[in-house]
Amino acid sequence: MSSYLTQKSNFDYAFQLVQKTGEYDWEFSLTYDSIEETLWSEPLQVQNMTGKSGVSTCIDYVNGALFLGNPEEQNVEVYYSQIGQEGVTNGLLGGEFYKINRMIPYGLDTTSGYGSSLQGFNNSVFIGAPYSTVGNITGAGVVFTNESFLFGGTGATGTGGWGNQGYIQGSHQSGAFGCSLSRRILGDSPRAGIGATGENSGSGAFYLYGADNSSFIKKIDPTGVGVS
Repeated sequence: MSSYLTQKSNFDYAFQLVQKTGEYDWEFSLTYDSIEETLWSEPLQVQNMTGKSGVSTCIDYVNGALFLGNPEEQNVEVYYSQIGQEGVTNGLLGGEFYKINRMIPYGLDTTSGYGSSLQGFNNSVFIGAPYSTVGNITGAGVVFTNESFLFGGTGATGTGGWGNQGYIQGSHQSGAFGCSLSRRILGDSPRAGIGATGENSGSGAFYLYGADNSSFIKKIDPTGVGVS
C-alpha cells in the first residue's frame, strides 16, 4: 500500500493492477484539474451505431474503415466512412458511417475472446482472441487475419469484403496470445506486434510479425528480476 501527500493543485495519478495469469489486467486514473472553464465545446452525438453491450471493447480506424470489437458476442463490426467524394468532401470525413460487414471467427472451433483486441492496416486487420484453446492448450490464444479484398462470406456474415485469411496461434498454456496488438511501418513494410501477457509465468512476451503476410520475425522475452 502506498500513500501520497495531500495535493492542493493539479495532479494526475495512474494505478495499474496486473495478475500473473495475464488476464483481466486493469488500470484506473485519478485526476484533478483546477481549470474551471474548458476550451472544448459541449460534445454533440452525431451517430449511435449499435448500442449493443460490448460492441466497442476495442476500436480502430484506418483509411476510412472503422472496426468495433465485441468479445461478448465474438464479432467485429466493419463500417466505412463517407469520404473522398470529389468536389464534395475533398477527401475528408463527410457524413455518417455505414456498415459494410461483420467479421466472425473462422477455422477454429474453440475460439474465446474474439474481438478483445484488433489492429487495422491498409487492407487488412488483425483480431485477437486471447482466451482461445488451440488443440489441447487451454487459453493459448490466437490472432485472426482478415483482408478487405476477400469477398464471399468466409469469416464474415456478409459478402462485402473483409473475409478471413487465416490465423496465428499461441503455444503456451494460458499465454493469452493476442491480448494486445500494435502496428508500425518500417520503410514500406507493415509490422504487427502481438502481446502474450500470460507467457513466462505472467511476465509476458512480445511477438513481431510481418503484417502483409503474417510471417514471424522475432519474439522478445522480458529479462530481469520481478518483471511482470
